[in-house]
Amino acid sequence: MKKLIPIFIALFICSSCGEDFFETTLKVDPPPHEDQLVIHSFVKSTDSLVFVSLTKSTGILETTNYNYGPIYVNDGTVELFENGTLKYTLEPTGEEPFNYKVELNDVFGGLGNTYELKASQDTLGTATAEQTMIAPPALVSAVFDEDGGTPSDYYYESNAIDITIDDQSGEDFYEIRLVQEDTFENVIYINNRYVESVDVNTSQGLDGSILVDGASFDGDSYTLELQTNTSWDPNLKIYLRAISKDWFLYSKSLYDFRESEDFQIFAEPVTVHTNVQNGLGVFAMGAQATISVDEE
Repeated sequence: MKKLIPIFIALFICSSCGEDFFETTLKVDPPPHEDQLVIHSFVKSTDSLVFVSLTKSTGILETTNYNYGPIYVNDGTVELFENGTLKYTLEPTGEEPFNYKVELNDVFGGLGNTYELKASQDTLGTATAEQTMIAPPALVSAVFDEDGGTPSDYYYESNAIDITIDDQSGEDFYEIRLVQEDTFENVIYINNRYVESVDVNTSQGLDGSILVDGASFDGDSYTLELQTNTSWDPNLKIYLRAISKDWFLYSKSLYDFRESEDFQIFAEPVTVHTNVQNGLGVFAMGAQATISVDEE
């Protein structure tokens, strides 16, 4: 009987705690929030339009009028400098998500030039970011291999696409997209297609893109395999972009951050990359090469 007394006491304590026995509430005061400008702009050398999204950061306990969406800053000034000289002043569009733009007379170009994006607003101050336009990648071939991929848990069959890149010497980063370009009444419609890779040099990026770090095959020709559930079509194309390191780090970190939210407390904290001074977000540049996917 004496041995049973501690058990009865433990059961009494647990039952008296009720549903809150395994619950703990911690009141944590978040650090004070300072409003900052948030810049998002991705410029390719082949673009004839330059878009910028300019918003305001919000604190963790703040709400907005857009169902917790971004607060757009439409009364600011957005300028783009080339090698220290003002090149373009972007005009507000009143649209979302890119609320500033400038139309160019030709493609952007600018290989080797340094660009500074400067955004200002009376109460939020000035935020800046710099990038250098890089050379387009050397995309040699893209070959479709029906049933050449590894079936996944979601698709019973998987096709493969082998992409060969002639990498240049130096630090190189790439973004790959599989798209289908359909033309209707002289208008080209671009649809992204699902693609993944198990290559050790790749990682997942934003909006279904594949990111590639070229460090392990620096200066060499390299073939990597993509896997897709998409069937071959004569309108399938590969977009290969040589991207800046900031583009690579931002896309990878934001993808990882969004994935970590699904795991809640079991996920490692992820810091989203930014290259904006006195603000948040990213200003990034890249150059694109396009090739049709050949049937094997």
